Amino acid sequence: MPVSFLILCTLLLCLAFVEARLNFASNSDVGNDRNVKPKDATCSETPSAKTKVDFPESLAGRSIASSFDMYTGYINVTDTPDYLFYWFFAAQNGDENAPLVIWTNGGPGCSSMEGASTENTPLTLFDIKESCSSDQCDYYGQVSTNPYGWNARANVLYIDQPRYVGFSFGYGDYVTSSTDAGEDFVTFLTSWLDYFPEFKGRETIISGESYGGHYVPAMADAVMNYNEALSESSSQINLAGVFIGNGCVNNTVQNGDTYIDFLHAQKLIPDDATPRTEASAESMMIK
Repeated sequence: MPVSFLILCTLLLCLAFVEARLNFASNSDVGNDRNVKPKDATCSETPSAKTKVDFPESLAGRSIASSFDMYTGYINVTDTPDYLFYWFFAAQNGDENAPLVIWTNGGPGCSSMEGASTENTPLTLFDIKESCSSDQCDYYGQVSTNPYGWNARANVLYIDQPRYVGFSFGYGDYVTSSTDAGEDFVTFLTSWLDYFPEFKGRETIISGESYGGHYVPAMADAVMNYNEALSESSSQINLAGVFIGNGCVNNTVQNGDTYIDFLHAQKLIPDDATPRTEASAESMMIK
């Protein structure tokens, strides 16, 4: 198991369960009429739907964590209940019209906290084991700034979905289709917007990678169905676009044969090369 993943788990356990899960929903900005506990629930407290995140100096000292707002929380999506966990990063540039970008990792089953800590996040774990001790610096085990973080120009919302992925938890059934995951996503987003009303009507972009090639279209379809069912356009989700990176969309055409054809077309392997596997094709790439 990668060291960075173990560090991620440690950090986010502190963040999610100390900052969010142990707080009552009554401390949140608005009520949540879906917080109905089942008779056999083992959690004695309702998790917070919105909790501000403030990293201690010992963790965030060399990063830009103090220059923008962060929130985490759990949004209920069923009457069972079932909670989806999120981590929100406000835009660094303070633009009141900056879009809302929603990110999901793939898998299926990968936590979006991977994206929130090692990929398009403003705060990365990559240098967390790097230490410095001198007159100019004194740190170890701190997150560092990612100069390519997406929240430089957008508000970025990372969501652990479907149910039970990452820090999301609940007491109901597992989701077994992208269509059902998309419906949960709409329930999540409409409830999340009640806690962050400043983003109602804001341009919204749904994004993801890998198996997100299945999730993102399903989410977008569910949003469009939701919008079509509304009589008032002012209540619609302002879906401005989607984007998918390295997406797994259709294994029928995204397979070893088409990958090798692509490498030939791009002149990345010799014309007379006949690799039988993706691994052997990659070893033949012209450097």
